[in-house]
Amino acid sequence: MSTVVLLADTYLIRNGLVSVIEKNRNFEAVVSTDNAAQFEKELDRAQPDIAIIEHDGFLSADNKTVAKWMGQSKLTKFLVVTALLEKPVIQNLLKSGVQSILTKHCEEPEILSALTHLKSGKKFLCGKILEVVIHAEVESNQVPTGTLTKREVEIVQLIAAGKSSHQIADELFLSVHTINSHRKNILKKLNLKSPTQLIVYAFEHKIA
Repeated sequence: MSTVVLLADTYLIRNGLVSVIEKNRNFEAVVSTDNAAQFEKELDRAQPDIAIIEHDGFLSADNKTVAKWMGQSKLTKFLVVTALLEKPVIQNLLKSGVQSILTKHCEEPEILSALTHLKSGKKFLCGKILEVVIHAEVESNQVPTGTLTKREVEIVQLIAAGKSSHQIADELFLSVHTINSHRKNILKKLNLKSPTQLIVYAFEHKIA
């Protein structure tokens, strides 16, 4: 069964996204619009699995508007396309609950990765957006040093490589519960609060 995608974007970007989506049988672009009022109507009518909106373009969709749309269709995952790489913009979008953010310079592989992640209920940030997030974390947090065991270092490396707890468990022949316990202990040992901070730590200390 195809994942239904609703698009709200300016003409060139909208049609570029439709072209990418139509190449993949797992996704179906049901409607595309550059009109905010029509977008709201289609959000109600189609109840799409994924909605792609341009944050800074024709729709002028600020964070309050995005949050309103998300509340209007709680089952829809939202992917925002933006040309704005300012830290406050990205942080506010993430705080509003947006599940995925791409830039207008993303190519087909990252677009499909974002859609695939959203389809399976996972978040996705493209490389440029992730750089902004990591830089913000480095600026606001003095990541402490600490002593990790060989096993903990191995798990940090796999986390930094983007592996899930289930994937790490399979690779190391351990239970998911054990991996999750390791993750909690590593964060506690390093006095870190989030997986993003842990990834920053891994790169800063040349573990990844």
